[in-house]
Amino acid sequence: MENYSSSGAHDEIKSFIEVCATAIASLIYCYFISFNLSKGTTRLISLTPVIILFTLLPLKLNTITLIGIIGSFHLITIMKLALFAFGHQPLQSNPPIPLTLFICIAYLPIKINHMENQEDPSKIQSENKENIANQEQPSRKALHPVLNLIQKIIFQALLWIIYQVKQHMHPKIMLAYYCAYAYVTGELIMAMASALAWALLGLELEPHFNKPYMATSLQDFWGKRWNLVMPNALRSVVYKPLKKRVSSRTAFGAMLPTVVAVMGTFVVSGLAHETVPYYFARMRPSWEITGFFVLQGLGVTVEIAVKKVLLMKRITWRMNRLVSGVLVLGFVMVSAMWLFFPPILRCNVVARLEREVGAVVEFLNCSLNMLTRH
Repeated sequence: MENYSSSGAHDEIKSFIEVCATAIASLIYCYFISFNLSKGTTRLISLTPVIILFTLLPLKLNTITLIGIIGSFHLITIMKLALFAFGHQPLQSNPPIPLTLFICIAYLPIKINHMENQEDPSKIQSENKENIANQEQPSRKALHPVLNLIQKIIFQALLWIIYQVKQHMHPKIMLAYYCAYAYVTGELIMAMASALAWALLGLELEPHFNKPYMATSLQDFWGKRWNLVMPNALRSVVYKPLKKRVSSRTAFGAMLPTVVAVMGTFVVSGLAHETVPYYFARMRPSWEITGFFVLQGLGVTVEIAVKKVLLMKRITWRMNRLVSGVLVLGFVMVSAMWLFFPPILRCNVVARLEREVGAVVEFLNCSLNMLTRH
């Protein structure tokens, strides 16, 4: 969106509502039609139009922030639908889960308590709501989604205050500010969804990040700390099936299934992220982003190989956590500056984010002025 006038903002909000409504309608189709088809090829064929639709829907949006949020949501949804096609969780359940729960799990990065124990999600939902209702004094854990929402609102308010003095800040500092704005805005929307899911359904949204700056290896960074929703989905859709299908009885030994699964997962992740420049500015893939993820996959593979060799030789030496942390973050940041960010920056992201932030701040200022007058 090049012109962030009030009419332009209105059109964008309208498009956002249309995208969400279309997505929900499509998931209702999946629930009532695809659920009743036999799992496998038949169900996959019935889901194919929905998967294509979810791929195209972000093209209706123009703002960087909404494209990033909806694009990431839809990518996770596509992976969940792929699992659903072959009768796997989290959408598959016997008996079927309620429609509202199906939509929430499909469209949001939902984490159901004890899902890993293969319990019935509908029963878990009921138990969670009963526990919340029966608690006279909600526990600290139960309040977490609300506290998280308050925290994100405070962060957003701080960014709003900082923007008031942007004319006194260096352009490079403002570049970091716009990145922080995009991140905090996404986290704020996730926090709002988390609080709503907790209040209405007794569900908990998966956290997106787990202190990535504390990572001590690439495995730790990509598997347990950075954008946790994506690794969890890729682990079920790509990693496990690949590892199961590749034979370990080869000249390469028992490591081959792991290596193939790791590299396949990073390649798929790279191809998925190649859609970002196209969503932002209709730019054709340059394959630089895929190259970035392939490089990360190679790094993880080397780590696995080194750890296996050390284990076989019964060597217990470990690198200092501070040193390994600096090396990991340095590797990720340098390779990202080399391969990941250039195609995204070519989409004029900085200038567009600046206009988006300006429009949001102007709206907040106008709203605050109207409230003070009354």
